[in-house]
Amino acid sequence: MATADDFETLSFGARIGYDNITLCNITFFIETGDYILQDYATRIILALLLLVIFLIGILGNLFVVAAVILSKRLQNTTNVFVINLAVADFLTAMFLPVHASTLLSKSSCYIPELLCQFVAAASLITLGCSVVTLAMVAFYRFTVLYAVLKPKPKFDNAFSTRNIVIMVSFTWLYPIVLMCIILPLDIGSLGYAVQYKVCAKDTASNDSDYLTLTVCLLVQFPAFVVIIVCYVYIFKMYRRHQREMNAIMAPSPYRMASTNSEINVTIIEDLPMEESDTPNDGIINVGFDECDGFKTAPPEDREILAEPSDASETITNGKHSPVSRECPNPNGHTTSESSTNSVQPRALRQPITVDTLARDKQNVRFKQQRQITINLFIVVCVYTICVMPSAIIFPIPSTGPAIPWLTLLFLLNSCVNPIIYALRHPTFSAVLKCMVKCRFRDIPEPSSFLRSTSLS
Repeated sequence: MATADDFETLSFGARIGYDNITLCNITFFIETGDYILQDYATRIILALLLLVIFLIGILGNLFVVAAVILSKRLQNTTNVFVINLAVADFLTAMFLPVHASTLLSKSSCYIPELLCQFVAAASLITLGCSVVTLAMVAFYRFTVLYAVLKPKPKFDNAFSTRNIVIMVSFTWLYPIVLMCIILPLDIGSLGYAVQYKVCAKDTASNDSDYLTLTVCLLVQFPAFVVIIVCYVYIFKMYRRHQREMNAIMAPSPYRMASTNSEINVTIIEDLPMEESDTPNDGIINVGFDECDGFKTAPPEDREILAEPSDASETITNGKHSPVSRECPNPNGHTTSESSTNSVQPRALRQPITVDTLARDKQNVRFKQQRQITINLFIVVCVYTICVMPSAIIFPIPSTGPAIPWLTLLFLLNSCVNPIIYALRHPTFSAVLKCMVKCRFRDIPEPSSFLRSTSLS
């Protein structure tokens, strides 16, 4: 496509094969056969869908940010990236009404050129921030699982507060700096897209396709490679861990109970090591309280270790049954809360070593981190489905009719992430339900901000 000034510089032979279109007293010449979004019914459908994405994206991402602010349980390192992604998606959705209005307008004259260029640049920056943030999330999940399975000092300080701030800043600065470098080099330009009736790349520029190709090569494809590599390594670590756990849990004569005996196997929560005057030969003194069974784990480990399926159980003739809680009475005799189970001496209990407890704790933590990783992997998969088709199709000539719909699919990603959190993340789901029902007092682990607001 070329403007009238560019068209005058063409030779007569080169002018053949061009059609012209006039907007705001400016005549544009396009190659015969190039796609132009002229059908007004199609433009209405696209505009209405953009407005739906706008409403869901604005409300959904606001709810995600508010949920993290109101619940202390959601205030962790992973959700720093989640908030950053929500802010980027919120800003992307905020500019969608401008695109909808240009689609519905039969003329682009009403929108200032500078405003259209700003909206186009801001949209590219927020979309670039989203894909870089997802790459950061993938790298973070890889390092967390690596630290759980291979506790080495390799990644101890990788996610300190300072480094998190640097990483979040990079997700914004990279697309901004890239935009500031590309545009002065005349690799395309931003503005009103005559062919597609939105504020994006200026399709009147002969180099507009180079701008799209540059953005794809420097933002979308590198981030996508990082995401794929990290999740491939995560999958390999998961498979290796599963094989190790299967080998550990394989039946052995030591684990099988005799048909004429009853063995109490007690799995307890992790306890801090306590100094003792007597050697324990590698066996942990579980430390009974007088009337409350076992000592509880430190507060920071309770949520990680709390799994109902790992509760205490008795193996009797190969069958599992609950173990009765035991509490010594003042006379020194042991009583039981259930009279149906016989009380076995401590000597018959299977010893729990430091290695056993460490392995159990590692396994529980791995399960928790695996579930978080699966949820974030779904976010990445949805992003890939929404974004990569447009990244592949945009640079290819003669794909004009598909571009408006692929762009709509691209923008759809800005509103689907809150839906994924609501359906897949139990804490997010609980907090969001309380917010929708205006039952803020029922929010799990309310933050200090929510408590101070409620008191006032």
